[in-house]
Amino acid sequence: MDKFQVLMKKFSPDMIEDKILTPLFIQLNTDDWKIKCQLIDLLTAVISNSLFLNDKLTTMLVHLVQDKIHAVREKASQLIINIICQQSPQWCDSMLIPKI
Repeated sequence: MDKFQVLMKKFSPDMIEDKILTPLFIQLNTDDWKIKCQLIDLLTAVISNSLFLNDKLTTMLVHLVQDKIHAVREKASQLIINIICQQSPQWCDSMLIPKI
C-alpha cells in the first residue's frame, strides 16, 4: 500500500471531501486535458476506499466521460470500470446507473 492510501485511511470522509476532493473538483474545471488526466489518476487512490465514493464524486466521474478530449474520456471510463469491478451490483444500481 502506498503512502497516499495509508494517509487516506487516517482521515474521515468529511475531511477527505473538504481537503482533497473539493480542490480536485475545482482543478478539474481546467481546459488543460493533461491536468485532468493526472487528476483522474489521483482519484484512483481515493476511490480505492469505498467510503469516499459519494454522490458528488460519482456525478463528477460520469461528467468526465462526456469531456471533449478523448484521453480524458478514456481515463474516466477506465476509472468507472474499475469502480464497477470493486463495488457490489446494488451499489452500482443505486449510485452509477441513474447518472449514466
